[in-house]
Amino acid sequence: MTNCVPDLYSMFGVSNVGPCMISIVMPNYNKGAYIAAAVRSIVSQSCTDWELLLVDDGSTDDSLAVVAELAADEPRISLIHRRRDPKGGSTCRNIGLERATGSYVLFMDSDDLLRPGALAARMHTMEENPNADFVVFPMGTFVGEIGDSEECWLPPDTDHLQRFLSHDTPWHTMQPLWRTAFLRGFGGYNERYSRLQDIEFHSRALFHGDVCYAIAESNTPDCYFRLDPGRRASGHAQMLSQMIASTGRYLHDMDSLIEQSGSRVRPLRKALSGTPFEVVKKLMHYERGGMISADDRQQLAAQLMTEVLANSGFHRRMMSIYMHLYKAGASGVTGFHFMFKRLFSVLPVSV
Repeated sequence: MTNCVPDLYSMFGVSNVGPCMISIVMPNYNKGAYIAAAVRSIVSQSCTDWELLLVDDGSTDDSLAVVAELAADEPRISLIHRRRDPKGGSTCRNIGLERATGSYVLFMDSDDLLRPGALAARMHTMEENPNADFVVFPMGTFVGEIGDSEECWLPPDTDHLQRFLSHDTPWHTMQPLWRTAFLRGFGGYNERYSRLQDIEFHSRALFHGDVCYAIAESNTPDCYFRLDPGRRASGHAQMLSQMIASTGRYLHDMDSLIEQSGSRVRPLRKALSGTPFEVVKKLMHYERGGMISADDRQQLAAQLMTEVLANSGFHRRMMSIYMHLYKAGASGVTGFHFMFKRLFSVLPVSV
């Protein structure tokens, strides 16, 4: 195991360590209120063989000042500024991946936390699974502090690719620990996506060659996702419009990968039909919650029918029936959403 060697250029966007075992890539945009806790959860790890590549996406708050203070006495932290388009977490993660010197990569958001001992346990698990391209670990959630939420993400014992294709996400961004060579082999994040970036990324990873991965044998979370009420406090209609555009691109890209895979073509295409259903459901939930207006919902539904379901008359009819029954109060009926998602998946969406 190699040690991280300090350099003089940490504050100038240049990687400031030699080869190490774990490269932690952390995009940041205006998370000044949370980023110190995220970084400290890394610095306090018992495993010391890591580098933190913190890629800033043009923050306008005090994030950079917070990071500068933390990095002043910590040579393993590199502050990198995104200097190319497009803006967004995907670009920042790719920039971090390009500069990573570690054998393994962990993607972590700047408002989330690692449990003490997480890095050591992850490295041990990777060493126990030498053929695995990545290993997925359990994740907890929190609002203000660890322990205030009981929600926990444990990767289900099901077909993970089908789950991703149907927008039923089996794991989150920071749950896997990746071998760097594998990540670079399939190209990292797709920067064309303004939404669905993580779903597209993990779906494509599961399609890649003879991918081999493992699920950690533990029910204890080693990382924690912040349930931040302000994460999407405004701009809901714009976010949903971007999601619809990304959904159209995702269906097209995944349909091509399914065709190229040559196996389980029909069940995978049927699973893919679950993604546009989840967008329809989100439109209705956001209208009911007052986050978008009825006019917004109508315009977004028209966008979805035109950009995503234009060649799928069956799914357009199912969408109309679902929205009508939802407005009539059926959304509170047990199994209502599950039943319609199954109906959506009876036939593949025509792309």
